[in-house]
This record gives sequence, structure tokens and C-alpha cells, in this order.
Amino acid sequence: MGLYNAGLLGWLSLGAIPILIYLWNQRRYRRVEWAAMEFLLRALRRNRRRLRLENVLLLLVRTALCLLFALALARPHLAGAAASLPVATASRRNVILLVDRSYSMAYRSGATSAFDRARAFAEGVITKALGPGDRVALAFFSDAVQEALPEPVDVAGPHREALLAALGEAEPLGEGTDVARTLAWCRRLADLFDLGGADPGVEVADADRVPKTVVLITDLQRSGWYETADPAGAAPGAPGAPGAEPPPHRDDRRGGSAVDPRLAGVVAALRERRGSVVVVDVGEEEPRNLAVTELAVREGVIGSGEPLRLDVRAVSWSDRPEPDLVLTLHVDGRKAEPRRLGLEPGETRVESFHAVLGEPGPHRISVELASDPLTVDNERFLAVEVRDRVEVMVVDGERSAEVWGGETDYLRAALAAGPRGAHGSPLIRTELAHELALTEPIRGVDVLVLANVVSLTAEQVGRVEAYVAGGGALLVFLGDQVDRDAWNDQLHRGGEGVMPLRLVAVAGDPDRRTARSLEPVDVDRPPFAFFKPEEYRAVLLGSKVFQYYASELSAGRPGDAEGPRVLARWSDGSGAPAVVESRLGRGRVMVCTTSCDDEWSHLPAQWPYQVLMEDMVLYLADTGRATRNLAVGEEYVRLLGQDEYAREVTVVAPGGDLFPTRLAEVASGEAPPTGGGPVAPRFRLHYADTGRAGLYEVLYRGGVEGDTGTRQDWFAVNLRTGEGDLGRAGTEELDLALGGAAFRWLRGDEVDPGRLFEAGEADPSGGGDLWRTLMAVVLGLLSLEAGMAWWFGRHERR
Repeated sequence: MGLYNAGLLGWLSLGAIPILIYLWNQRRYRRVEWAAMEFLLRALRRNRRRLRLENVLLLLVRTALCLLFALALARPHLAGAAASLPVATASRRNVILLVDRSYSMAYRSGATSAFDRARAFAEGVITKALGPGDRVALAFFSDAVQEALPEPVDVAGPHREALLAALGEAEPLGEGTDVARTLAWCRRLADLFDLGGADPGVEVADADRVPKTVVLITDLQRSGWYETADPAGAAPGAPGAPGAEPPPHRDDRRGGSAVDPRLAGVVAALRERRGSVVVVDVGEEEPRNLAVTELAVREGVIGSGEPLRLDVRAVSWSDRPEPDLVLTLHVDGRKAEPRRLGLEPGETRVESFHAVLGEPGPHRISVELASDPLTVDNERFLAVEVRDRVEVMVVDGERSAEVWGGETDYLRAALAAGPRGAHGSPLIRTELAHELALTEPIRGVDVLVLANVVSLTAEQVGRVEAYVAGGGALLVFLGDQVDRDAWNDQLHRGGEGVMPLRLVAVAGDPDRRTARSLEPVDVDRPPFAFFKPEEYRAVLLGSKVFQYYASELSAGRPGDAEGPRVLARWSDGSGAPAVVESRLGRGRVMVCTTSCDDEWSHLPAQWPYQVLMEDMVLYLADTGRATRNLAVGEEYVRLLGQDEYAREVTVVAPGGDLFPTRLAEVASGEAPPTGGGPVAPRFRLHYADTGRAGLYEVLYRGGVEGDTGTRQDWFAVNLRTGEGDLGRAGTEELDLALGGAAFRWLRGDEVDPGRLFEAGEADPSGGGDLWRTLMAVVLGLLSLEAGMAWWFGRHERR
């Protein structure tokens, strides 16, 4: 036998009260001899034995009343076989129902999906296993938890209809699974069950906690239970596209080889709250799945009419060969020639498509793989913008009338010889500007280049920082003209300025007897992705650089979770950064610590220079703009200039649902965090309902000065692909890793939900309650005591 409220056993001391009263009454009389009373005393002696018996009986009944009442408050219960005794009554159940709604739950077996089976099981628990007095909380989980109701409710009455309605309206989301995060959320909910839903911030004594059962209904997919592993495919966002990075608040989860270390802590916390976890498996025993995990365009900026290469990554998470699959590419709604391919079990295949996008502006691309039981991850989407021009403003700190004598002569020649845009003209258009141009707001510029500039005034620094913080891109080259102290004081400012480096001193060999080269840190991402093949990287490493600026890397600014990123280092063993990238507001900054002419290196005279300069500029021109490619759950934010304003904005979601929205104005006098002059008026479009993968159309109607036309834009939302690996979690392995039977494992097709809480399966109370029986006895004793007192008093009056 156990006690739910053992701390209330102290009330058993109430049983001493009747005894103390009895003993006190025995001592309060004083014997006085009185002749007139002798006659009465002789009569009383004849009834003494009867009166003593009556008093003892009343004493026993009253003592039993106090003891049984205190014991009932402590809520004793029976466990095991004793729980079925007639004296035990069913405990009030406290149940947390958790239903998995990650996208793997859309896996179909015949006519039903795993989510259909999970929903039916949850409905059976609510309607059959729970009754009046039982409390239940219903929530859906994936990467995060969504509560159906804000707090636990009695399952009877109108609450039952609300619970069933929430189950009927729910559908799987395009998200992954995080069981540890879900169970951690249950700790707060478990506290709401204690003391009638007390504030979770209130300390609840162990003796006051009630037992509760967490019923986790899931497909038992591995990724939700094991440590995150690298996904088979690119990160979310625009996979493979320049600047695409996984969001800081979520993982692209795949099941690793080790059990999620967070599980042990959250399970222990639930046990402290007298919680147990029942896992109901509604998944397929041997699932198979095919998925498209990547649709990538390799070009940083896409020029009008330029050939475009699209890489598509297809994965087989199946235990059998898939010999005849069809992969279909769609460009702007037009179906391209289908591609046939075969996949072996566990194989990953990359297929390349080529396309030409004509008109400048937004374009949409999608790819689709042949259907399988889980269709939601068979498609991938990409939104791109075709550009007819990339505008580059070049500020030359060492101008010269001589051929190749200026600091930026090599740079401008390399950019002019690069990719072609509309009508065969250069895609990158450079404008040579003087430092005085920086005293005006910088507008219509995709990339600003500062090359070997001596220094800038405070006003010029403010303009540059306002431009970058507002979404611009800055490319800096150092050189012998740079005033180190001025740059450190004005542009670095202890890590708060636009420069992510503090300049130390010019390093290297001015006599050009010893040289070093650029060593890329990451050749999987731009701007060094072109040099990933060994033969190309060898040429880059063979380029001689004689001098550079030794510098120290700054810490990350507030709001910049990544901090400055070293893209390349010098090969002289110093480890000094050669190329560094950082963020400022919505824009990016890239710094090369050597010059862009041939004064400090031989690099400008070799062919890798042209490729590297093009890739740097195109990478910055692309990543300085708003992203069009998101992962499920990320918010779409786009800033628009005054000339892009629209009175009506409508987002058309996949499936055709319309969501009217409005542009929010950004104050025209608003200055960037680093100071500087006012920025141009801008408007912000914010859309957060991206729970479904697909292509989203944005319609702008009614612009400035009476414009009544409609402009069209697109953005894409893709799944995080790790959830598509349907490998199942091992129950024995999980129990072993968590130090025993942390969970009770049940198969949904083998258990009737109406009998879930029968003894031996999953009883949240651990046995039958005795308090109701004890209270009934207390009420009976109260009646008996009153009757005895009346009867004894009546007999005595006679």
C-alpha cells in the first residue's frame, strides 16, 4: 500500500484528542462526603459497569473517526493484485496526450496514414478510456509543441467535444521530430496538474504531487530520439545556393548513432513529478522512402539569357532497389524533359539539369520524383531572381593615368570580362567613384568596393555603415596607402564598426624573395567553391602574394550569432586571415587583407584572379539581398524601397489560399545601430505562416503615383530533409541508454485504446484508491456515534 499525500499523516495525532478529553474528565471531580447523597451513590454503583462500557465505546468510535479521517486525507492506495479488491476504487486519472504531427506521420499504408492511426487512437483514449473526473491535456508535437487547450481539463462535458474537434482539424506539418524538447515541455504541464493547476512557478512539495501519465503517440522514427547527424543533402533554405545557411533556432535532424543525451534529464524530471511515459507506436514496421533533398543553383547571380546549371540530389531510404524512377523538372510552370534514374538501397544520386531563364525578375523552379508512400518530400522548390545588371561602385585609393597603374585597374578589367547579361553586355557594371561620393546616401549600388583607401571622414563612415546595415554589400581591399590607425579608430572601433578586423602591421617580404598564397578554408561554399577541384585549387595555391596586412579578428556583434567568418588564410604558417566575411545589420562585409593590384602580389596577372573577383562580387551582390528560399517555419521578410511601395499585398500559399497583408513602414529617419546618416524610406513585408512546403506567390497591387498595375514575386519554402529517413528507434537500446525501463512501449494496432489504463498496462495512479472507502466509513461512524450518544443519554435520563 502507498500514500499519495504522506505529509498529511501528521493529522493522525487528532486521534489523541478524545482520549485526552476522557482522561481530563476523569480528573476534574473532587470527592466530598455528604450524607444526603449516600442514597444516590448506592444507586449509581449498581450502574457503574454499564456507564464505563458506554464511555469506552464512545471513546473508541470518536478516536477511530479522527484516525480514519486523517488517513483518508493521506490518500492511501493499493498496488498490484490488491488493487482489484472490492474496497479499492478507481483513481482519478491525469493524462497528457501527445500526438506526433511531423511530416513522416504522413506515411501511408494502404488507405490510412500514420497520423490517421494516431488520431484514431487518441480519440479512443478520450472517448473510451477516460471518464468523468479524469483530467487530460492534449498537444501536438514536431520540432515544437502546439497545445490544443491551454491547460488540463476534465474530459467530461463540453471539453470532450473541444478535444475531439482539435484532433479532427489537425494535420501533419512539414517539420521534423524532437522528442526530448517535447518531454521537456511536459514538465511545465505536469506542474499544472498538481494542486489543481497551480502556477508552475510555485514550488510543489513531493507529497502534494499527483501521478500523471504521458501518452506519446508517434511513428517511432529514429531522428526524433537520437543525436542529430549531418543530413543527406544541403542545409535548409536554398540548398547549395550562395549564402544559404541553416537557421540558428532549428536543426535538420537525422537520427545519429547515439541516443539524444537530453532524454535522460527530461525523463528524470518527469519521474520527480510522478509522471510515467507510455509510447504508442503507430508507425510502419519496415518503412521505405525516396526523397529529393536538394535543388541547387550554383551561380551566385543569374544573368538574363545565361546558361544555368541545376543540381538535384535524390536519396533512397529504402531496403530494396528502385530501378525505374522518373525525375521531372519544372521551370516557371513549364515541364522540362523527364529524367529516368535508378537508386540502390541507401544510395544518393546527383543529377544535373540545364536551363536558360530569359526575362529579368523572379522565376520559380521545382523538381518532382516518382511517388512513394511518403509523397511530401518528393518535391523540392527554388525561387531565383534573374538580374540584367549588378551595379558596383569602386572607390580607388590610388588613382593613376598610367595603364594598369591605378589600384583598381585589374579589378575593373576582370569584372568587365566576366559573365554577360542582357543583350550580351557585361552583367557586372562598375562605376569608378571618388571618396567624396560617400558623403551622399549610397543608392542603386549592389556592391561597394573600397580599394587601398587612405581613410574616411566620420560622415563618410556613417554613410557606408548606413548602406551596409540597410542591406548593402561592402568589399574591402587593403594596401600601402591605408592609414592603419585611422581605419582602426573609425571603421573598426573596437569591433563595433563596419570592419571585422583590427589592423596590426604590414607583414611579408617587400623584396619579393619569399611568397605565400591564399588557402581557402571552405571550398564547398562561395566565393571559393570554383576552386574545389584539385587542379584548380593547385593553381590558386601557386599564385604568389608577397605582402599583406596582419590583423586580429573581432568578436561577433550583438545579433550576429555566427560572428566574422574566415574564408581563407595565408600559407606562411602564421594562420593570419586573408579573406574575412561578416554581417552588419542586413548587409555583408568582405575584407581581403592584401591589395587588388600587382603591387603586393602576382595574383592579378593570373587567371584565377578574374574568377575570384567575379565570384566575390556576385556572392556579395546576391547575399546582400533578401532571401527567397526558406525552410519550413521560417519567416519571410522583405524590405522594399519607396519606389516599390504597394497599397495591396497578397500572399498566395501553395494550394491557392489567399492571405492579404500590409506593408509596414520603417521610419524614414531611422539610423543604423552603428550611427551615420538617415536611411531612405523603406517598407517591410512580413509573412510568418510558412508551415507548408511549396512555392508562395506575392502580388503587389497599386503602387505610387496612381500606379494600378500588379507586380509578381515568388519565394520558396522547403522541408528539412532529415525527417525523411524513416529508420526506426530501438526500444531496447533506448531503455539501456536511459538506465532502465524509462518508457512503456506499446504497439497501437495491438492495444485497444479503451483498455489502455487497465491494470498491468498503463495505470497512471499505480493502483486503486482507498480514500473514498475510508470517507464512507467515517460518515458511517459519525452516524453511529450520534446514535450511540443519543441512546446512552436517553437510557441515563431514565
